[in-house]
Amino acid sequence: MDDPELMREILAALLADTSQQMGLLDAAIRAQNVTQCMRLAHYSKGACANVGANRAAGMFKQIESKAAGGEFFRVRRIAGFTGAGNGPPAQRKRRAIGPPCDTVRSPEQ
Repeated sequence: MDDPELMREILAALLADTSQQMGLLDAAIRAQNVTQCMRLAHYSKGACANVGANRAAGMFKQIESKAAGGEFFRVRRIAGFTGAGNGPPAQRKRRAIGPPCDTVRSPEQ
């Protein structure tokens, strides 16, 4: 993409949307709702893949797969929701989506 400002806007929108989806995913995991977990992971996987956030898309692919099998403990681990001692929900969400998105290259690279 040749427009750095547009890329920043797209990535900011992705981060905001993914953060919201992670909150919904956390609730779906707690409710052990297989269908909702799979739907949220599938949505987020596509959104990340569309902007080239391949590591994040891969994480959501794993979440979708593990949720399909009802492996909620594994889903929580993959998503970064590892327990009550892992900081407040906002921090858990940020850690879960932060590192995988680092593979998106800025237009300057």
